[in-house]
Amino acid sequence: MITLWEGSVALYRIRCAVTGKCYFGITRNPIAVRWAQHRKEARAGRFDTVLYRAIRAHGHENFTIAAEQVYATAGEAQLAEREAIIANSTLAPGGMNSSTGGESWAGRRVTDEVRAKISKAKKGKRLSPEAVAKSAAARTGIKATDAARASHRRAMKDSAVRAACIAPLLIHRNSPMRLRKASETMRKLWLQPEFRQAQADRLRELNRRRQEAKRLREESTPPPRTRHEAMLERWSDDAYRDRMVNMLQARETSPERVAHLRALTEARRGRPLTAEHKAAIAAALTGRKRGPYKRKEKPLADADVGAAAGGRR
Repeated sequence: MITLWEGSVALYRIRCAVTGKCYFGITRNPIAVRWAQHRKEARAGRFDTVLYRAIRAHGHENFTIAAEQVYATAGEAQLAEREAIIANSTLAPGGMNSSTGGESWAGRRVTDEVRAKISKAKKGKRLSPEAVAKSAAARTGIKATDAARASHRRAMKDSAVRAACIAPLLIHRNSPMRLRKASETMRKLWLQPEFRQAQADRLRELNRRRQEAKRLREESTPPPRTRHEAMLERWSDDAYRDRMVNMLQARETSPERVAHLRALTEARRGRPLTAEHKAAIAAALTGRKRGPYKRKEKPLADADVGAAAGGRR
């Protein structure tokens, strides 16, 4: 597979499977893009060349295109194009080349003045209804063959070809003219009662589906458990409870922990609390309510029991 690099020019050959005739050309674009341009020009019918007449007569699916060689400059490519046309006798009527080659636009540079003149000449011009109808009639009913679809899929795998095809679509999609036309079309549609009713029905159905999906999701999802319920479930497992009890007993009775606690006790003994420590304790306890403690009743002695009984009399 021949690969183009920036600034390079490729010499390519187009061959017709029906007649066996060939065409040589040069391009700076990827071969798939150049072949798409040839097919588009043949459908449009703006250029009456031997190649485009053959494509319209036999169908583009009966043509193959392949790169022959890549050259670093346009001059080298133009010279190779002339030599290929002469060597392979592809000048009409023996082939599909209309000239001896070398007059390609591959090496030309359009100045800013020429670009401005072309833009000024084409700006504001619109195709006549007859031209639009003729172009639409020429494209109506055209269906791509399986071979053409396969060739298109192979071409679209190239990222450069894909970007070249998508860029004009993005520009057209966001153009002010297209947005204005879309706004006018929607305004006309919303004036029709049938369209408004259809949109209202569609929105109601969409809302119903969303509510149904939400209800099914809530029914299938169990309610979230509280932390207390989760801990009760975990501690109901005998294996987990035994493991935690053994771990806590080992932690409490380990010599290292006992020594550590004794060292902390000795270090804190007799040391007064600082003002910051007292403030932190007060802030932590502020607003907290004491629990409903039950007062423990002391057992009464025998003398107290007698005195209580006499008082009740």
